[in-house]
Amino acid sequence: MDNKYFWIYMLLEAVDVFAICGMWVMVLTPRYKKGCVFVVSQFILMSICVIKIGVFIPWDAYTVLISQAVTLAIVIFGFKDPLPVRLFGFAIVQMISFCSEFMARIVIIAAGKPFDWDALLWKGPTLIMPMIIMDIFSVFFAVTISWIWNSNVRTRKVAGMWYYLCLPVSQLFFLCGFTEYNVNTVMKDTVIILLGLALSSCGAMLLCVLWKWQAQREELQKEYARVQSLMEQEQIYYRDLEDRIEAFARLRHEWNNYLSALYYLSENIDSQEEALGILRHLLKVCKTDESF
Repeated sequence: MDNKYFWIYMLLEAVDVFAICGMWVMVLTPRYKKGCVFVVSQFILMSICVIKIGVFIPWDAYTVLISQAVTLAIVIFGFKDPLPVRLFGFAIVQMISFCSEFMARIVIIAAGKPFDWDALLWKGPTLIMPMIIMDIFSVFFAVTISWIWNSNVRTRKVAGMWYYLCLPVSQLFFLCGFTEYNVNTVMKDTVIILLGLALSSCGAMLLCVLWKWQAQREELQKEYARVQSLMEQEQIYYRDLEDRIEAFARLRHEWNNYLSALYYLSENIDSQEEALGILRHLLKVCKTDESF
């Protein structure tokens, strides 16, 4: 292989792929063993990187589309979350890739250096610094999204998940279109770029706030339903307890009447047989009302 920088670029790509696959297994639920899904996903994505960096075939729109289809297939068949969640994870990963490239372009241009992402540049050291910057942002975005997802989203079922796909998809098209132009020219129109980024950021933050509110509302509704169920159970218990108290009161009243009659009859010798009959009746009542 005549490209002496091949393994340097492969190492830098491995960092990016490691961050992406790590975020997948942390955010989504693997269909198989987590380690197996992680290794297979990394192997497939690194194979694509070999084709891209080695320039074995032209890296044009068709090969990019095929690589994206392979990435989507990994998410679809490698994880078992609901389809909207898997698509959301795929879109987030694509947005991370474009955001990282976008930030790398900004940093390089801010340093006063021209930026050109040409396949022929893989054979020289030109793209080493942009790749390092991309890796830094990729790891940062992957760790941040994994933390936010696992602490706020994973344990909650959010209704209308399809609508939330609009956020990463819209950002994806924006960044994809932006990176296709000559950034040295586009960056001159600073006002429009900053306005677009500000509006995009405000929309993203608003959507996140709405998502948070909806999740809190669903959590409160579940808590209210649980408390309502407990209250109904307590009402049933107390109604049953009141019925038992009333039954005890009636039984106590009857026993007092029987005991009064028994005491009265026991005072008269002629009424002792009748008193014994009442006593037998009381014993029968005791056996009948053992449940009380």
